[in-house]
Parts: sequence; C-alpha cells; structure tokens
Amino acid sequence: MQPEVFVYLPKDLLPTTATKKFIRAGLAQKLGLCDLLSGQGGAFMYQDGGFTPCDFILGSKLRDSLGQLRDANYKELTEQRIKDALFGVGILQVMIKHWYEGKYEPDAWAGWFFVMTQVAESQMLTMTLFFLLSGHTASLTTTWSGRRHRWMGLYLLMTLAAIQAIWTKSMRLDWFFSCLLLTEIACAFTLEFPKLCNLGPVGGSVAAGIDMLAFVFAAAWAGTTNFPSTWYFTTLADQTGWTLRIGIRESWGNILIGNIDLQFGFWMGGMVFLWGAAFVFGYQFLPMLSKVLWSRLWLLQLLSRLEVRLMAFLTCCWVIAQPSWYLFDPQPAVDQWASKVLAATLAFIGSLIFVGLIAIAVGNTWLFQQAGRFSMGALLTHTMFGTRYAEYGDARHSWPFHDALQLPALHEQPVLVAFFLFALPALYVLSVGRWAQAAVDCLLLCPAVAFPLWLCFLALYQRVL
Repeated sequence: MQPEVFVYLPKDLLPTTATKKFIRAGLAQKLGLCDLLSGQGGAFMYQDGGFTPCDFILGSKLRDSLGQLRDANYKELTEQRIKDALFGVGILQVMIKHWYEGKYEPDAWAGWFFVMTQVAESQMLTMTLFFLLSGHTASLTTTWSGRRHRWMGLYLLMTLAAIQAIWTKSMRLDWFFSCLLLTEIACAFTLEFPKLCNLGPVGGSVAAGIDMLAFVFAAAWAGTTNFPSTWYFTTLADQTGWTLRIGIRESWGNILIGNIDLQFGFWMGGMVFLWGAAFVFGYQFLPMLSKVLWSRLWLLQLLSRLEVRLMAFLTCCWVIAQPSWYLFDPQPAVDQWASKVLAATLAFIGSLIFVGLIAIAVGNTWLFQQAGRFSMGALLTHTMFGTRYAEYGDARHSWPFHDALQLPALHEQPVLVAFFLFALPALYVLSVGRWAQAAVDCLLLCPAVAFPLWLCFLALYQRVL
C-alpha cells in the first residue's frame, strides 16, 4: 500500500491504545486532518497546535544562481536540489564540448569517440535545459524590484564573461547571458500584463501559450540562418553603430551597448528561438506542473524508483546516440512552411521531454548537485583553459593556460581518456568552479558593480582590438 500523504508530528501526539499500540484505523479523523485532506496538500507538519501544509512552512534560506536570497519551504528546497543536479549535467556537457570536441582523431578513441562526440553535440538539449530552468527560477521573483536585481545580475555576468574572454583571448560566452537577458525582459512584460489586467491564471496561461507559439514560428522562420549575416543585423548596425566591425568608441551605439553580443555565439536562429520558447514554458507552465506532481505523492514515489530512473537514463542515452534525430535540428531539409513549423514544434516538444527524462534519471544525485551549485563559476572561467581564439587582435598574450587540460599522452589508452573526459570537468567544477562561484556571489550582492565593469570592458576592448 502507498501512503496518500505524509504527516510530521511529535511521536507523543499519536493516538495509542491502552497497551501503548499505535491506532491506525481512522487516524486522519483522530488527528483532525479530514478537512485538510480535501485539498491538494501532499504533506503536513504539526506546528503551533495545528497542522499546516508543508508547502507553506519556511524552513531555510535559498540563494538562486543570480545571488538572490529568499525564504524557502521544503518543496522549494527540494526542487532547487533537483535543479542544481540538472545544471550540473548541463555544465559538464558544456565543458566536454568546449575542451575536447575535435581535439583527437577518431582512431585514438575506438568506440569511446562516438560517446564523447554525441555528448558534445547535444547542445540543443542542454541549452533547452538551461533556459527552461532559468525561466522557472525567474518565475519565483514576483516583484519588479527583484526582477531589476536579476536583470542587473545578468548584465553583470554578461559583461564579466566578455572581459574574461577578451583578456585571456578565449571563447566568448557572453552571448548566453545577453540572449537570456533579452528573453527574460521580453517575457516578463508579456507574461505579467494579464496579471495587471486582472485576467487571472487563465489569462497568464493564454499569454504564455501565445509567446511560445511566437517563438516556435520564429524558429521555423529563422531555421539554420546565422544571425550576424542577415540583413536586419546589418541594418541595425548601419542605423545605430551597434557593431564591433568598427571601434568600440566610434559610435554611441557601441559605447552604450557594445558589450551585448548579438551574434549569439553564431548559433542557428532556429535554436535560439526554441530556447526562448523553453524559457516561457519554464516561467509559466513548469510551476503548474510542479504543483500537480507535489499533489500526487504516489507519482513522485513512482518516478523515484530505481527501475524507473534506470529506464529514463537508458532512454536519454538512446536519444543522444541518434545522430540524425530531429531533436538536434529545428529545421528539416525542405522548404514547405508547414513542414518547417512541424519540425520546430517536434524539436521543442522533444527537447522538453528529454529534459524531463534527465530530471527523472538524475534526481538530486550528490555529484551533479554539487556541480550545479558551482555551475556559474565554472561557466565563466572554463574557456580560459580551452582553445585560444586569435580573433582578438594581437597574437601576443599573457595567458599561458590554453589547452592545459588536454590529454595527448593518453592517446593509446582510450579507456583512460574516456574516464578523464568526464573526471577532469567534474574536478574542475568542484575546485576552480567553486572558488569562482564564491567570487561571483560576492559581486552579485551589489549588481551596481556592472557599471565599473562596463567601463573596464570599453577600456580593455579598445586596447586589445
């Protein structure tokens, strides 16, 4: 038999018989829980002479990835641990891709090369995970002052990532923060508008559905188009001077917003828009899904069983191992508009299902959870040890640690190579990533630091380029 609800109370409050045996029959009525059980609560705690649903019991302080500290209940703490584990999976995939993709000949790997290649190329799924969870975290910020704090934090991280990349001549990742910032600002206004008009939850869901459809249609329209080569970016640059093809100080557009990387890392436009749709889903619908799951403890217990998690893990491996699977490409090789929309829709739905399977398989596994806690620090610093990028002007540079973590000595030992491909990123996150995360958390306590960082970016970019 499966328990319907969990009840936390002191042992001496449980009713007993004359022989000190606990009474089970009619226990809910004896404890006065019948009225509470008619609701959606899944767990209750005895507090101040009565029972309170655990969803409303504040148990600890919770700091999100952008440094915001708030009171959290048991449900939110549990969800944050799962989100940390998912972030851990995502950051390890990103590091494997940036450090090792294309570094070794396939002959040196045998069967292991295919595994590494497919993990490295699963960026469509990994970035969906990042945007989905970011949307869920953003939904927990319910005040405009809190949203401004988040946006300033994203702007700070974006500028900090650009400074790090230019100073060390590493891969630029500030596109991620700029894309996330623009998506979050746009979604905040469109999704909060129904609340201002008192349209209720249904109005918010309708607005979110419209936003998601708009992103999916935009993905079908953009397809495999590379943003910087399109006419609208050229027009924008001509009208505002917002382009790094000229000096950073040669136009007001570059001076004010030149640190926002609109190239989005040269990603396909279809992917970027599908990630935006994932953010909307995480913002509006993931909290609803969470509420449904927490009200059905039998389902949570089923999803946490070992055989279910193992099946979810094997399904994830099967999806990643499909080189031609539609999840990796939001646009088919045909020109019909209906086919493009269908392909983008399937890619979006499939990537959401994949993230759900990862959540079931990983749960709150300690290693991934710890990696996720320091994912921001690892994301901002790991490219310093990857490939050097010569696009930043003078070939002379003072950062000597590019490709320092490559493993050419292990070419003849593919098993060891495969082990270190995953072990080194994990060790990096738990050491350097942890130290960097502590520094980032200190900066995020005062988002106004973004202003001097912006001045540093202008000075550094002008000197380097």
